[in-house]
Amino acid sequence: MTRFSQGYMAYGLHFRSAIRLPSTLSLGSCLPTGEPDVIISLDKTPAKLPNPIKKKTRKPASLGTWEIAKDTFLLDVPGVARYLASGGRHITVERYSNDDYKIGVFLTGILTSILLQQRGIITFHAGSIMTEVGAILFPGASGVGKSSLVASLVNRGYSMLADDLTGVTFDADGRLTVQPAFPCLRLRADTLDMLGWRERAQTCAQEGFEKYRLLVEQTHHTQVPIHSVYILAIHDLSDITIKRLPIADAFKWLYKYTYQKSIMKGWGHQLKFFRTLETISKTKQAFLVQRPMSPFPLDILADHIDASLRGEPLPAGERHRDGTGRISRGAVG
Repeated sequence: MTRFSQGYMAYGLHFRSAIRLPSTLSLGSCLPTGEPDVIISLDKTPAKLPNPIKKKTRKPASLGTWEIAKDTFLLDVPGVARYLASGGRHITVERYSNDDYKIGVFLTGILTSILLQQRGIITFHAGSIMTEVGAILFPGASGVGKSSLVASLVNRGYSMLADDLTGVTFDADGRLTVQPAFPCLRLRADTLDMLGWRERAQTCAQEGFEKYRLLVEQTHHTQVPIHSVYILAIHDLSDITIKRLPIADAFKWLYKYTYQKSIMKGWGHQLKFFRTLETISKTKQAFLVQRPMSPFPLDILADHIDASLRGEPLPAGERHRDGTGRISRGAVG
């Protein structure tokens, strides 16, 4: 019988896991009452799904192959584990390795995303923070600097909501909200040096791709209504620009950075998916933030975002377009 030794809270869900999840806080003896929302167990998994709706090899291929069927997702990662996520409630792990850290990395990444989607929670490839006006999302491609920006803003006093995977859903009052994710960041060594966090990295295990995971104490713990979105992108100019996006462009960018949307469509969540994107695009402020490729001006980028969040003009010598590079401090909705 599997022993469920660890308890965690993330995305508004109580997880009970037979495997310790990396760089996140176990609830220890402070477990919520009642049954957990998500159970992660060790057991045999099927080699294939019967009558899969879709299957695909991830890139690079070392990240595994997956198949989906109704309410079921099967991920096979060579040398690590085979995972079966079902019904938005269970994740079964058949280990190939004794390295719980590697196994756990996939549990807190793609498997959590799949589980949230099975529960009808839309997930964005985005970092997010808590501010006095609500949640701010930073969608963008891998490598654009989402985690580094979130870390830099945490260093300036903001609270983290999510690193790379932000879950969005409607609350009981019909407001779009963000649920806090696992309280950890993935950062490159040079970013740790820029932030003065090198000493904290001594206890971090290297995940690969020159990134480290570390626990973040400055996090928010309850769901937060969304206020605005800052899309992060790279351009070939030498400065940083912030441009307010019209509704149609905001929708396109949000669609682009919806996490694993091809899988979500296979489960028939298109209506809720498009409703979420439409609501954000029409009712929230959306900006396109473009920064130079190299060198990565992290401090300057954080200055710009911080100024915009505080409703201040952009730093001298930089540009915003249409006079809309500031965030208004209206009611959170």
